[in-house]
Amino acid sequence: MLRGGSILYALLIAVIVTILSLSVLYIAYYNRLYSENFYINQELHRRVYSLLFNANNEIYNLPEKINEKYPIISNLKRNHWGAFELITATAACGSNNVTKTALCGMPMPATNKITHAAFVCNNKRYPIYLVGNTKLSGMFFFPEKGVDRGIAEAKNYTGQIPYIKGKLNKSDRDLPLLSTHFTEKTNTQYIQFYQPGDSVVSLDIYPYPDSLSNSFSYHTICYRSTQPVYIENTILKGNIIIQSEKSITLAQSSKLTDVLLIAPQIKFEDEFIGNVHVLAKDSICTGKKVHLNYPSSLVIIENLKNEATISIGKENKISGMIIISGKTELKQKQIISIEDETEISGRIYCPGFVQLKGKLFGSIYCTSFTLKTSFSTYENYLLDVEINPLVLSPHYLTAPLLENEQEMYKIVKWMP
Repeated sequence: MLRGGSILYALLIAVIVTILSLSVLYIAYYNRLYSENFYINQELHRRVYSLLFNANNEIYNLPEKINEKYPIISNLKRNHWGAFELITATAACGSNNVTKTALCGMPMPATNKITHAAFVCNNKRYPIYLVGNTKLSGMFFFPEKGVDRGIAEAKNYTGQIPYIKGKLNKSDRDLPLLSTHFTEKTNTQYIQFYQPGDSVVSLDIYPYPDSLSNSFSYHTICYRSTQPVYIENTILKGNIIIQSEKSITLAQSSKLTDVLLIAPQIKFEDEFIGNVHVLAKDSICTGKKVHLNYPSSLVIIENLKNEATISIGKENKISGMIIISGKTELKQKQIISIEDETEISGRIYCPGFVQLKGKLFGSIYCTSFTLKTSFSTYENYLLDVEINPLVLSPHYLTAPLLENEQEMYKIVKWMP
């Protein structure tokens, strides 16, 4: 006859064996579940990156199956963020989903296409006059009268011979036009700057926060005002729009990254440093020693008055795009002015006049140049200017601007 203690030992051993067996089954189950989720997430990330790296492919929203058990539903959403294309790719499988957002653009290769030229000017009356130590490198499309030496401010041409290191071509009668897609998208975003589901906060009632970061995986946070907006002592990052019906001024103490600014007039005070995208209607102005890091964009949309001015102050460093969208028939009212000791890396487009006194590492499209001094105004003069797109990395990306620029999209920047 078994003692009572032996029965208890037997029961204890049975319980331990049961617990161990259940633990093994539990571990096996969750290991399988983890492996499946890991596999699914890998496939979701693969699908998202595939969508973004092939954004020109029109067939991007069809379901794709890992196998019969795990169907993936994917989607690609296009929008504009300043001058650049903002593309969001989403892939979902059951309760798992992955979203990635990127600014996309195209390369600026040194080819024989006018869209990738260093310099396009179609002034029909005068040649391009070079004065001082002006240096031109790359591919140039000059007016019919070509290029010549000039004298301005008691200075003669002292630069390189021949005048241009590169190739000289005759420009067409008309300036290359901005693409309809670009003008329509920027005009639409200026007016309809927020989408259903976005958070819209009135700056007339609530002040902007001291610090805010918003991921592009979430809905946009939009701050709007009917009055002039002065931004100081704040740090704003990510998926944020600030809109004013009057004007926006950014103080040196404000730190903005990836933020979109929308207003008729926008001003950057001295020594502002940031990475921003601007849509204005009348004017954009920067003070001294302003640094706008890559990829920034300054855009004035086409307006009914067709009057637009972009003034870039002294000792600025801007990497990105500077654009005025308008009609070449009203070129006297559309002016981009770039002061001494300023470096621009990227593209400049103006259907009117450009006053260039600094360095441009990239390309420029304009109807004519102007040089204003204390004593006179000269048309089609370049004084102590350097234009050289070859300084840029071959991997430098910019936004498609002109018609027939149908390059395969590439990732300019991953948005947080």
